[in-house]
Amino acid sequence: MSKKNNAIMHCSGCNWTLLNKSFWDQFTYDNPGTTEEDVLFEMYQLPLSFIAPLVFLYGVVVVISFCGNIVVFYTICDVKGLHITVTNFFIANLSISDILMTVLCIPTTIVSDIIFKHWVMGSFMCPVLHYLQLVVVMQRAFAMVAITCDRHFLMSNPLKKRMTKPTARLLVILLWLAACIIAIPTAMFSQIHYLQYEPGSYGLCIEIWETHRLRNVYSIIIQLLQYVIPLIIMICAYIHIGYMIWIKPTPGEAIKERDKRIALSKRKSLKMLFTLVSVYAITWLPIHIITTIADLNPTLYDHRFAHILWLSFHWLAFSNTGINPMVYCWVNKTFQKKLRLLLHLPVGNRRKSYKEQKGYRLSNGICFSKRRREAFKEKKKETVIS
Repeated sequence: MSKKNNAIMHCSGCNWTLLNKSFWDQFTYDNPGTTEEDVLFEMYQLPLSFIAPLVFLYGVVVVISFCGNIVVFYTICDVKGLHITVTNFFIANLSISDILMTVLCIPTTIVSDIIFKHWVMGSFMCPVLHYLQLVVVMQRAFAMVAITCDRHFLMSNPLKKRMTKPTARLLVILLWLAACIIAIPTAMFSQIHYLQYEPGSYGLCIEIWETHRLRNVYSIIIQLLQYVIPLIIMICAYIHIGYMIWIKPTPGEAIKERDKRIALSKRKSLKMLFTLVSVYAITWLPIHIITTIADLNPTLYDHRFAHILWLSFHWLAFSNTGINPMVYCWVNKTFQKKLRLLLHLPVGNRRKSYKEQKGYRLSNGICFSKRRREAFKEKKKETVIS
């Protein structure tokens, strides 16, 4: 690899939303004699049969993620339909992160990596967008860990006082602050770099580090904080929760119906959260694998299939933002009901209305009072006679 190419630092792992190193320009550096009319574009130009379905799939993710997470946020904030607990507060924070990821990351990828294949949003937006993208990606991982820890504490210590809402708000603020601090190097080193051949000659928004070692260290730190450590924490927590639900007995005197009802409620909650963690692990794993391999062997980017794989894995990772609302809809009946009401669809198995329930309780109360009065009169007569 030439000295000139060494200056172009590909920070894979700290910015998955943009193609930091041009596949086309990497090829031209290793082959100085090639021109833009040569086999270069034939080898690396993405086929339309790949671009069209990929853009369509990105569009599906945008619609499902944006609309679905807005519905989740609306459902949680509608206090009449769902009590705002600490867990719901964390889920709402996760929904906000998903919405921001959808808005900030996916459109940029479509425009810069698929359509134009170079940066078209100006030198000012280069570090700003890179920074904001990494912030929301990191904060989303932190939000999932917060949800997991909250559920673990609630199920392992059911009799202890749980986290208060002001404390939960403070924790969310601290998580956002931590994500903002971690992403600062991305803002510092992101800039427009112009290369010799097209499309890199129009400018690429990349991270230029002083040495490969610094770039690699930061890349490893980001991968650990965004994927590896959160995943380990979530897996360990849910294994322990599963042990408490299926093996460990419910504290207190054994009451069959009560224990069955509590276990069913816990399993339902665990089912939803375990599904979220599993989907997170599966969807983000491929892109971490390819970025790790590319860090060890940068020549991977000399091939068209690497570009296709990277974009495919990027879509898979960000599809996770649209899968979460689908999981809520699949598991949570309250969410299903609110979604139907929001879409003006009929709600099956509706409970009796408030007036009907009030009338039922009122009529029952009148009958009960009448029976009590009659029984009291009969008892009084018996007392008088005796």
